[in-house]
Amino acid sequence: MLALLGLLAAMPIAILPASASEVPAAAVSEAQAALGRALPAPFEAARLDLRMLQEHLAAAGPGCRVAPACVCAAAPFEAGVRALDLEVSKLSERAWAADLKLVAPCEDQILDRRASVVEAGAAALARFVSEAAEQMLRGRDLGPLRYAAAPTPAPEPRAVALSEAAEAYQRGLAYLDRSAYSAAEQSLTHAIDLSPGYATAFAARGKARLFLEQTSPALEDFRRARELDAALSFPVYGLAEAHRRLGDRAAAIRFFEAYLGMTAAPDNSADLRRAASLWIQSLRKPE
Repeated sequence: MLALLGLLAAMPIAILPASASEVPAAAVSEAQAALGRALPAPFEAARLDLRMLQEHLAAAGPGCRVAPACVCAAAPFEAGVRALDLEVSKLSERAWAADLKLVAPCEDQILDRRASVVEAGAAALARFVSEAAEQMLRGRDLGPLRYAAAPTPAPEPRAVALSEAAEAYQRGLAYLDRSAYSAAEQSLTHAIDLSPGYATAFAARGKARLFLEQTSPALEDFRRARELDAALSFPVYGLAEAHRRLGDRAAAIRFFEAYLGMTAAPDNSADLRRAASLWIQSLRKPE
């Protein structure tokens, strides 16, 4: 009887705050909630001070999430803790890259992982995390088995590539934040090599190349980003800035004006709108 009660005892799983890039916060919150509901018995979501945990992880820097040992120290967690770590990023208007990891932070191990490209939407993301969590946790409460279970099918190469592309993209953004533009360009190029349709990676690489004074390559990146996802506004601003640097005043004004008209775009920025207005005024002045 005691052994049975031991098997039925709740086993807490830490659900880390999701890491998201250009995905609506409401969809991420819904996925987090779905993750907690999907935990198979006897697992249950550990009680965490999520606000404090988020602050600690943010202070540790974006690179911390790719190193379980860093998560252990930042939280901090105790040895033996198991955690689910969700990362989701926008690939296009129609698709998001989702990556869910089961980690042992203080043992610096990724125990299991599911990655997929899902339809852009809260319902599809919630469905993916629910199914992935159950697949990864089912049977883990039983400990080592005498007879090995059937091996988990390896993820499809495309899903793996897209997951790696999302990681490379996040590294690129982190390098941009630290003004490490050459490293950012390399990481973003890797993301593009893995996922040639990664619109936001093209836009971010264009930004890095502008800082590296590689204006013509940056222009081509912004053009490609716009071709892949016309709903993004930053590539339009990038085109304006690249044309300005290349001395094409008319094209620069046209794209700055286009950016001002894209206020509904999710990546449109009030600061860049002010900058665009000032550049339009400056460029219209006689030389």
